[in-house]
Amino acid sequence: PSSGQKIVTIVRAVLDAKPETPVFVKADRAVPYGNVVGAMVLLQEAGAGSIGFVTDPLDTYPVPE
Repeated sequence: PSSGQKIVTIVRAVLDAKPETPVFVKADRAVPYGNVVGAMVLLQEAGAGSIGFVTDPLDTYPVPE
């Protein structure tokens, strides 16, 4: 989708038809934090009551010592 409103419309239609549909966000460190938060706000506006994160395995990231 090319706009936030399109995302809301599409996600709302899916959740209206199947409210139990899980909603997940996947983003890597190249995606600015504000964009991830903005996407989550849109998903909440569409009716997602719970939003999960999909993460990569820990060994793909440097671990602080």
